[in-house]
Amino acid sequence: MRKPFRIAPLIALALAVVIVTAGSSIADRADRLTLVSPSTCPAGGCAAGQRLNYEVEYSVTPDFDSGANTQVCVYATSGWADFSNGWLSDEGLLSKKNYTLGETDSVCTNNAGAYDWFAGAYAELDSDDMSDRLEFALNITASASSSGEIIVKVFELNDSASWEETSQFQSDTISPVAALDDDVFVADTAADCGGYAPCFINSGDDLAEGIGTGLRDAVLAQNPGDDIVILGNYPIKGQTVLIDKAVTISGMNDGAITTYSGAACNNAMLLVESGATVQDLAISDGDCDSPSRTLIEVDSSDDVTIEHNTLSGGNFAIDVKNNSAAVTVAFNQIENNNYPAVYNRGSANKVDVYANNILNNGSTYQINCNSHGTADHNFWGEGAPASGSALNCDVVNGKQLGAAIELSEGDVGVEAIRQQVTSLETGLFNDNIFVKHDGGSDYTLIIVNHGQGSDANIPFNNDGAGYLRACSNFYDVFLPEESLPTNLELSIQYDLNSQCTSTIESTEYCGSSQSEKYPLWWYDPLNGLTEGWERTTQNMTCDMEKNRVTVIIDNSGHPNLATDLASVPLVAGLPGQAGITLSQMTIRFDGDENIINWTTSTETNVIGFHVLRSDNSDGPYARVSPRIDSYGNPSVGGIYNYTDNDIVFRRTYYYKLEVVNEEGETIETHGPVSVLTSTATPTVTLTRTPTITRTPYPTRTSTPYYYRSPTSYYRPATATPRSGPTQVRTYGPTPTPNRTSQTKPTYDPTMGEGGFPAEDPAGTEIAQGYPLPERGADSDRTTTPQTGSSGQDGSGTGPDGTGSGELSGRPRVQWIYLAAGAASGLVLLAATSFALSKTLTA
Repeated sequence: MRKPFRIAPLIALALAVVIVTAGSSIADRADRLTLVSPSTCPAGGCAAGQRLNYEVEYSVTPDFDSGANTQVCVYATSGWADFSNGWLSDEGLLSKKNYTLGETDSVCTNNAGAYDWFAGAYAELDSDDMSDRLEFALNITASASSSGEIIVKVFELNDSASWEETSQFQSDTISPVAALDDDVFVADTAADCGGYAPCFINSGDDLAEGIGTGLRDAVLAQNPGDDIVILGNYPIKGQTVLIDKAVTISGMNDGAITTYSGAACNNAMLLVESGATVQDLAISDGDCDSPSRTLIEVDSSDDVTIEHNTLSGGNFAIDVKNNSAAVTVAFNQIENNNYPAVYNRGSANKVDVYANNILNNGSTYQINCNSHGTADHNFWGEGAPASGSALNCDVVNGKQLGAAIELSEGDVGVEAIRQQVTSLETGLFNDNIFVKHDGGSDYTLIIVNHGQGSDANIPFNNDGAGYLRACSNFYDVFLPEESLPTNLELSIQYDLNSQCTSTIESTEYCGSSQSEKYPLWWYDPLNGLTEGWERTTQNMTCDMEKNRVTVIIDNSGHPNLATDLASVPLVAGLPGQAGITLSQMTIRFDGDENIINWTTSTETNVIGFHVLRSDNSDGPYARVSPRIDSYGNPSVGGIYNYTDNDIVFRRTYYYKLEVVNEEGETIETHGPVSVLTSTATPTVTLTRTPTITRTPYPTRTSTPYYYRSPTSYYRPATATPRSGPTQVRTYGPTPTPNRTSQTKPTYDPTMGEGGFPAEDPAGTEIAQGYPLPERGADSDRTTTPQTGSSGQDGSGTGPDGTGSGELSGRPRVQWIYLAAGAASGLVLLAATSFALSKTLTA
């Protein structure tokens, strides 16, 4: 007989298992104190002043039910914790019961022992509440230098209404603690701190004033005048981080400030309230785009400096509130912000904005000074004037920078510096430029580095003509308004490459005793004293041992200190290869004079032309014209003519074109072309292979740059010819044909550096814009596009696109038809002669 199945023991066993399991779960969950954020300290220890977020969970057995029956007390090692910005939960996370902050019946203070009590909370829990959980946050005190721990005690009322301790928890010891220094560091996580200490990292909060960020912890902990260094890509949170001490916040190791993904985007990222400096940082608002976050707000009664930063992608880059302090904005890359990069809302404070790249900000004006600020010496974009970029600011067109400033290493800020000039020589930008003075007081000088290597590096590239082979970077040098120096000794290294060095040290340049040939060039965009890039007229010396060319700038020549050093671009370099591309050269006899016409498509370092004449093709040739000034440039040539009326009839004349460089030297000749003056219809002969005489020029060694001859008449400014009457350079009484020009070469990324054909490994030919009227009687000249061009030897492509060896502009001769016609004429002439002889005989 089967035994009956007894279910009662099984049920009892199952209940026992459930009870044990539940008890085990409660035990595992309760009685713990956990450091939640940051989960671990940096290798050097948590910094004194670091914020800590904790969670405590405890079991309870509430017996007393006539009021508060549970008291939680939070303690710390004596003198170790700061609860001034701390908090403790006011609701149990498990019980959902309200807690009253503080203590009841002096429970916490009566049981502190060797610890400092700094926070507590009490509540009335029900008998069914078996456990509860609270969170709290505090900071390590800024004066801490040794380890410490947190203690949490839980007290409950017993049946006799007496408080007794039911639980006590001790945190892991925070050890070591990194004591504060004049320099502290901020990073996102402990790993990001690396070996830098003391290092503040983000904790768990996102509260007003930026509480919960390592940056705010660092500001609270540091003293005015101390430094806070941002390491790597550092995210802040949705609240504005308050900078309310005169500290310097800078970046290192590609230091950047951005924002957490998904954080609130309505608040500014930083708010400077007390004379701080923000430098060497990339600041952007991360994923915020609707709206974007203002990057830096300024509302300070003390002066604020914002320099050497990259500020991008925000609402306003810098929003200056109504305060009485001066705000200096210098050496920054400020780009792609929705509204003006700098917006001054104050009615008494002043903003001073200089030596920045300010690009693509706002819709119309890029900054607004509110009639309280200056904005000279900035780059606003290619060809953009200051007056069209800065609203309600003191600006002078001509004091804007003519090219972008080079980005600093790491692409944070730009390569510009505010340098104190003393009697001791100081090397800048990796010892590529040196400054000092010889007598007088020390003073401040601003130097901007534009770099070199492409046409984008050339200040006022569209405002010069000819090539200049750079043997240094391009620099802008200017004095602050208040500086009154007596002299400036400025030296630039010319050893960009070995070919630069060898050429500059030849007898034609630094090896010569003629200092006016030394290779230091300057440009005057403000007063127009130069026609493009010209050699300085101040005292220059060459130091071939140190590979430097030096100019002493005073008030005796140009550039001078009194007026020119308001903004002066400088470069050490060499003239590029000189010459022209001759598109066409023709001659015609016009009854009692010969008219010689020629067209160029390019002119490089050319000052003018002479017309040469001879009675024989092989010469000798002599000049019959005065110097005919050149007005073309490397991208746009011109049309010229000369009328020779000192002729006799029934004679064949031969003409050549002599090309003269800026030193007055003959660099090449073209021709001859010939004409017979005795025919009713002049015979025109064009020799296909021109005779070329070339004065040797240095081999191109670096990327060529442009400069304009002092006697040139046109200054390029845009790539589009102006409208208006077309002018032609004319000598003699005969009217001349219209001037034409050649269009700018097309960019091709498959070709050499910069999209243009590479000349050699050291550089590329770079084309310019079209010439525009500048000054003088020829100021109305304009250009029209030129079709077709040829080389200086007369070869090339004609206007019809063929590969004719003739100089372009002449029709191709169909020789077979000429031969057939000649043969037919001879046959006809023979027949006529025979018939005539028969007639005469008869």
